[in-house]
Amino acid sequence: KVLKKWEAEILSISYASQYLSSPIDKSGNYLKADWLHYYPYNNSPAKYDKTVMFVDPAVSLEDTADYFAIAIGGKFQNVTYLLDLYRNREPLHAQISTIVELYNLWHPNEIIVETSGQQLYLVQGIEHNTTLHITGQKPKSSKAVKFESAAVYFNSSQVLVPGYQDEFMAWHPISKFQIFYDEWTGFPKSKNDDTLDAVCGVVDSLITMVLPDTATEPLYIHDVIKVLSEHLEQSNISKEDLQLIEDYLL
Repeated sequence: KVLKKWEAEILSISYASQYLSSPIDKSGNYLKADWLHYYPYNNSPAKYDKTVMFVDPAVSLEDTADYFAIAIGGKFQNVTYLLDLYRNREPLHAQISTIVELYNLWHPNEIIVETSGQQLYLVQGIEHNTTLHITGQKPKSSKAVKFESAAVYFNSSQVLVPGYQDEFMAWHPISKFQIFYDEWTGFPKSKNDDTLDAVCGVVDSLITMVLPDTATEPLYIHDVIKVLSEHLEQSNISKEDLQLIEDYLL
């Protein structure tokens, strides 16, 4: 009963991920538009604790094939800012040139290339033709789990999308991130999810980065209890109910 009451206090997907060790909200696996939060595109931090480029390669140039996609994000004071996004179908040499061009623009601390199946070719091409250091990364989970796990951090404003406000003060993504917005709101029925994959790769890398004397997510049961205690000040849950939750977790 107490856990059900606590679930009502926070978004169901966040509750499922943080407190029941389940990254997927069983009530529905769709990504909602109102889970996205924005920052003014012309007012981002001057520097970041870490910046990451995540590359989702593509092999085929066919019109029905996946896109080659790149997302870049930076983390500052435990908030991840999405900075740049690229999507296109292009041959290997052009993909390498694009990576170098975006590296020279943003100078990310880390370049991560997803390596599944034939995608390993891009890592080899970059290593043979540039001096960039590349980290190859195999997919850690299914796309549904990856996207919905990232949704927890979007909804809690730990990840922000560059945007602007219209005359009615409603937020919208800048034109470069409209593709991501369309893939986000269309998943899992949208035709493509390549920028969604790249953006969530950035989020996964930066969210799991722990800054000195900080933690980006609970790692142990006592960290979970600490999070609950901090949230108590902003909720109407009683101390008695909190104690019941602590006893349940321990």
